[in-house]
Amino acid sequence: MAACCLVLRGRREKYLETKILRRFSSEARVRMATAPPNILVVEDDRETRTLIAKYLRTNACNVATANDGREMARAMADRRAST
Repeated sequence: MAACCLVLRGRREKYLETKILRRFSSEARVRMATAPPNILVVEDDRETRTLIAKYLRTNACNVATANDGREMARAMADRRAST
């Protein structure tokens, strides 16, 4: 299972977000021949979190979202318990 972590800060946020997601998208298409990846998007800004999650879902990823570290820990614990 592969993990991807994006940390977006500063004034170049939108540029970096677009560049990272385009790169991830092209690399992910090659790897998605078997099963779609499970991705947890952790971002406190609701707009950014929604944008990233929507983009990943349109590119055949299973996406869960979390608003902060506590929600992330809860989501990861729930995921481990269900597998």
